[in-house]
Amino acid sequence: CFVIDTTGSMSDEIASIKASLLSVTDRLRGLGREFDLRYSAVLYRDLGDDYVTATHPFTSDIVAFDAALRGVAAGGGGDTPESLNQALVQAVDGVDWRPEAAKVAFLVADAPPHMDYEDDVAYGESARAALSRGIRIHSVAASGLDPVGTLVFRQIAQLTRGRFVFIEYGSAAASAASHGVAGKVESDNLEDILFEQIRDELATYGRAVR
Repeated sequence: CFVIDTTGSMSDEIASIKASLLSVTDRLRGLGREFDLRYSAVLYRDLGDDYVTATHPFTSDIVAFDAALRGVAAGGGGDTPESLNQALVQAVDGVDWRPEAAKVAFLVADAPPHMDYEDDVAYGESARAALSRGIRIHSVAASGLDPVGTLVFRQIAQLTRGRFVFIEYGSAAASAASHGVAGKVESDNLEDILFEQIRDELATYGRAVR
């Protein structure tokens, strides 16, 4: 499940996902392992925009999913925080996860969640709900994510046993430093990030953890 911030500042990242999806699928099918791949998406913006969340349900028709995703455009937003909390609720409880599947979500965004909306479900609660249902969330930081957003994204990944990763802009070292990452980093673009995390999930799915 792709959980994607589609506000105005995310145009480059949305374009990258559109360009990468079918290539990632082809690379996965080249692994020589049989699996039934399904994609879904939860798109989100903020209160007052054209939509708060918009959902594309899980489908095995990857070409049709790709075509639907190509119709997505960035817009709206305005203030820095966005409706990430609502999007996580929808991603955990609002799409049809198969009980026995390897459940993986990618959060791709460049802003922290609003924490001042009434009757909102905080991201930590959704992360714990995801963990209880076996949904691993990899949080992917886009350009402009501030330190508060970096903290939130790290927490979401940690709580769900996912990974915090970032999209490179310029050098890998500069991108790492902008998210407070010290030490050695691996150089990956968004396509590689998506492929590697799904590949690793497939490699370990069904094996007992000792």
